[in-house]
Amino acid sequence: MTDAMKFSRTDIHFSGDDAHAFLPWVVGIMAWLATLMLCFGISVGGWITDRGGSYANNFTVNIPSTMDDLPTRAMKVIETLEKIPGVEAVKQESE
Repeated sequence: MTDAMKFSRTDIHFSGDDAHAFLPWVVGIMAWLATLMLCFGISVGGWITDRGGSYANNFTVNIPSTMDDLPTRAMKVIETLEKIPGVEAVKQESE
């Protein structure tokens, strides 16, 4: 065997040191974490999809006013919103 052949080996020899015992554990923990993050991502994605549909096409209008003129201003806003094309329903909620 020549000197060039001794130094041209490209394989890594793990059995010569103590690090080879930890490599399967590191790979296993990384695979477990990747699986855990995948499950978490799928769960959060499904939750966002489910929750996002319940808030679609809804909006709230807040009317800043004093308590004296609140009913008249609320009626004006409701009448204006009902005239907008595409508005299906207007509902007044009080606190």
